[in-house]
Amino acid sequence: MLAKAKAVPEAEFNVWLASANGGGMKVPAPPQASGPEATAAPRVELGRKLYKVKQCVVCHTIDGAPRIGPAWKGLYGSAVKVVTNGKERLVKADDAYIRKSMADPNADVVAGYPAIMPPQMGILDGGLAAAILEFIKGLK
Repeated sequence: MLAKAKAVPEAEFNVWLASANGGGMKVPAPPQASGPEATAAPRVELGRKLYKVKQCVVCHTIDGAPRIGPAWKGLYGSAVKVVTNGKERLVKADDAYIRKSMADPNADVVAGYPAIMPPQMGILDGGLAAAILEFIKGLK
């Protein structure tokens, strides 16, 4: 049997791995070389690719334009009005909020948006959620 091998950057391989088998594959977090700066760039690039591969682009924009879901541009660090158990409240869009919004998006629904995002728990495990978070952080 003949086969071809193609060498690709780690981030590209991780996107392929994550999308293989219906997205059920898990990707480990990139190794910590010498601090957060050493891994931020590969995670941001992986996050950018996952934004497209995982179809986040269908509902969320990265240029601030409205769509079916909240825009990601300028999200990180901002105050977000959400509806939690039928009551509006303000939350800070920090690491914990964004991770929770990916895993259980209907826990805190952004005011004015429908509660239609499917939970990503079990889909964005390992380094995938971290990569998307790093990508969102850079959208200012």
